[in-house]
Amino acid sequence: MQFDGVRGGSAAAPGVELARCVAPTIRGSSAYTVLGFTGYGVASIIAGVLGALLGLSLADRMLVAFGPPLAFLAAVWFASRRAGYERIVFYEATIAAFTLTGGIAVCTGARIGSVLDVVAVGIGYFLVFGRLGCFRVACCHGRPTRTRLGVRYGQAHVAVGFPELWRGRAVVPVQLVEAAASLALATVALALAFSEEGDGAATYVIGYSLMRFPLEFVRGDRDRRYWRGLSEAQRMAVLTAAAAAALHPRAWTLAGAALVALAAAAVVATHRCAATQLLRASHIHEVGDCHATMARGHSEVTSAGLSISRHMLPDGRTDFVWSREAGLSERDARRLAALIDPEADVVPGRVPNLVHVVVPRH
Repeated sequence: MQFDGVRGGSAAAPGVELARCVAPTIRGSSAYTVLGFTGYGVASIIAGVLGALLGLSLADRMLVAFGPPLAFLAAVWFASRRAGYERIVFYEATIAAFTLTGGIAVCTGARIGSVLDVVAVGIGYFLVFGRLGCFRVACCHGRPTRTRLGVRYGQAHVAVGFPELWRGRAVVPVQLVEAAASLALATVALALAFSEEGDGAATYVIGYSLMRFPLEFVRGDRDRRYWRGLSEAQRMAVLTAAAAAALHPRAWTLAGAALVALAAAAVVATHRCAATQLLRASHIHEVGDCHATMARGHSEVTSAGLSISRHMLPDGRTDFVWSREAGLSERDARRLAALIDPEADVVPGRVPNLVHVVVPRH
């Protein structure tokens, strides 16, 4: 299973070994599935109670009870058919839920603002449990970190999709960050649902976009789709924030949407720089695969134009020679090498745009 579109052992960096109390299963069942159903149950109860407190009609409460999950299942089915494997993308499912529920509400003359408020609150609380499930099974994971807040995943998680490249290394627990942020946003949206209709939904959508956009920069899962430097989720963040501002124009929604749009413009403007291309999650894993499978004396060129060749040194260490016609700074090479192997030693070459990445014998 892949959540948010996610589908390669080095020495571990210092960090808190949270993975010792994290397993991909709960009593023999997938932790993601167990927590997902738990989240659906909790979200349904909260949404049902909120709908009643807001005075929604029985028909409207039935709409918010069954509309979002049906849209979610439909979005997952279409995404999985298109990809050829089970692919759950939060933004796609959320947009489907808002579109279906909002569309029906408009056609039936329901209180669309309050209906969407309830939907947003339900989605927010559901995501809390969904991301906890992601954390347990190691999907939607972060990149290696040197801080003491990292989480380590072992062989059990590699068996269900975590990259072997980062087994045992501390990675940023982005799933927990997103779970905490969604909990806070859903709670704020819950409180605002009793004020002006639509405030709760707009707050969650804008707030989630502002949180998710920068969080994408520390995501480490390999199958990330980019366009001009923007990941799929970042593009969705821009679109959903703009939609929230257009449908619920207030000074704070317009400001939030503008902030996300400016951040996106900055990324697009710098997407051709070497650091952006070399340190993209998909490229990091591509280089890791080259190091792991490349035969001695062979060479390959990555999607970012990085030429890699492998040679053996007399003392048994491996010398990977990196070069790039478009430019390769020592700083970028060190950052990339540290993500591949923290014990690698980067030695500048005698010619520009060439470095030696010397890996000790493991």
